[in-house]
Amino acid sequence: YSLFPFAIFFTRTSQPDGPALFFTVATLYHLNRWLDDGRLVRHFVASALVGSLLFLIKVPNLFILMPVLFLFVAKKGLWENVKRPYFLLWLCLALPAVLAYYVYAHDYPWTFGIWPDREQSKFASLGEVTDFNA
Repeated sequence: YSLFPFAIFFTRTSQPDGPALFFTVATLYHLNRWLDDGRLVRHFVASALVGSLLFLIKVPNLFILMPVLFLFVAKKGLWENVKRPYFLLWLCLALPAVLAYYVYAHDYPWTFGIWPDREQSKFASLGEVTDFNA
């Protein structure tokens, strides 16, 4: 470590996830493009689909819903979002694939502790690996 101090720095800092960073920027870019010019529906759909990919990478990426909600309220106004619920439509496009995947993944033990009733996974002990009688 004394010869290469970057090893200490990079092992003790939080580094951003590359794909998550890409999908976050792409989601906000396409959403902002659609909010600036409401005629380009392809940007609205692209934002929702890329947002869905972002949420499929990791569930904690749902934090991006706060900037998305802010963009909707800042550009369209709160009353416009109540009259025409664009944010809810965006959620209806972005979240079904995520919900479907996690409902599907709940049936398998290799979800790595995401579900509370799945603490014992195939990686929890070496019993599965060393049991030669099975």
